[in-house]
Amino acid sequence: MSSSVIETLRSANEEVECLEKALAIALHYKEDHPRESVVAERIVKKIMNKIQAKSIEILDVYLDYDNRRKTENEIFSGQRFVSDEHMRKVINQTGVQNPHPDVWDNFNEKCREVHEFVDRYTKIDEIAPISNLDSQSMFEYLLGEELKDCDKIFPYNNEKRGKYVDLQRNFSEYQNLKMKKNEKPYSDDYISYIENFERFDEIPVFAKKNTYKAYLENLLEYLVNFFKNSKPLTDHSKLTLDMEARFEEEWKNGSMPGWEEELKKLRVENVGDKKILYCGPCKKVFTNEQSLFHHKKGKKHIKVVNKLSQGVSSIPQTEFERIKDEFKDEAKEAKLKEIARIESKIVQMKGLLSDVIYNSANEARKKQSQTYQEIEAENQDIGVDQVESSDEEEDDANVKSRKLPMGADGKPIPYWLYKLHGLGVEFKCEICGGASYWGRRAFDKHFQEWRHQYGMKCLSIPNTSHFKYVTEIAEALKLHQKILKDNYENSFKPDIEEEFEDENGNILSRKKYIELRRKGIIK
Repeated sequence: MSSSVIETLRSANEEVECLEKALAIALHYKEDHPRESVVAERIVKKIMNKIQAKSIEILDVYLDYDNRRKTENEIFSGQRFVSDEHMRKVINQTGVQNPHPDVWDNFNEKCREVHEFVDRYTKIDEIAPISNLDSQSMFEYLLGEELKDCDKIFPYNNEKRGKYVDLQRNFSEYQNLKMKKNEKPYSDDYISYIENFERFDEIPVFAKKNTYKAYLENLLEYLVNFFKNSKPLTDHSKLTLDMEARFEEEWKNGSMPGWEEELKKLRVENVGDKKILYCGPCKKVFTNEQSLFHHKKGKKHIKVVNKLSQGVSSIPQTEFERIKDEFKDEAKEAKLKEIARIESKIVQMKGLLSDVIYNSANEARKKQSQTYQEIEAENQDIGVDQVESSDEEEDDANVKSRKLPMGADGKPIPYWLYKLHGLGVEFKCEICGGASYWGRRAFDKHFQEWRHQYGMKCLSIPNTSHFKYVTEIAEALKLHQKILKDNYENSFKPDIEEEFEDENGNILSRKKYIELRRKGIIK
């Protein structure tokens, strides 16, 4: 039986739906397991690739390049037979040479083919099990595969599945470079190397030889592979083009860090027929007249001129040709440009991996301060406290059972800090719409935040210190009425408490005094 186009579309859409559910599970897994974020991102990338491939298949069916969909629609609408064999069968049954296809006859033929297909393959268990279309099973299968793959793509134990970089081999290669100590910008310390390995502008150009280029190529290869493996959701091709464009722009403008002077020398031949700015006594070439003018006023130049008893402002053609031959070597320029290109890419890669490299340096410092037992316990994924004592077993169980909040570094905070700040205690505020605040600190702080202030404004109650720690609406309204009543009783009432004296010395209230005066009883 040839597969039906409708069945192909149905099964493909069902698989896409299952993949989308598995994608949601992977994203939740990344949120719940921040230490396995690289594994989760690689699973997400795999699922997205499968969804794209399957969606292309679905689109091809809808576009119907081979007219299979059109043919099947004609079969189901009774415009043609299911197959040539079916047409011959109808001719033998009816005896008509040019029979007209029948909708129900085609339908029954298709049903017969389906039954034959099911009877044939159910006997030998070749139909795919239902678990293949279960999103949870699919995710667990991909998770198991990725955990194995991560051990291969991050072979070094110090990398912790893409959490840190391991530059030990590159550091050893750097130490073996044939350079003087003053030509190496950073010390022989591994931590210092991790933090400063991109400072190529401090290495003189004449020291950048073949061994140096091989060292750069190995370092760049490691950083690029690490970035691809640890950041699978990034568009690496676009990133490579951007890095190349940035380098070409810097090289063209002569703003490549550490290469400014060398680029001036390499571009002497671009002067052409213009006036050559050259100082003969000092044997220097200048890019503009202003630099040459100030150079000739310098003490060093005057001292050299006095020794030679002559001054040279320009050079003869033979000397110019010698300078051009010295710096116009295109092979040399191409070689130096390739080194500069690798350096530029390494600097940009460090910028992309800045957080990982910073954490790697801190991890290296931590390892240097650890004992052998602590390192062994960490390698075996056992807490150091469990090795020394079992007093913290209950706390460790609580850590695993609770979802600890994330700290400023993007990692779950320690459980002792979680208990210290009381982050497991929930405070609810009815005025804020039933919002929950975890921990006393967050609860105290929320009384001055916009949500609580808006709730008080809706109740027509001023958000003063009297209402701090009042979270129920009824209690707040009752307290507000009491404050208004107390304020009224303690306030000055002019109609009652203001006193007037008549001509006879009688003390009257303001209300009575105005009333009697209006009637003319008193003056």
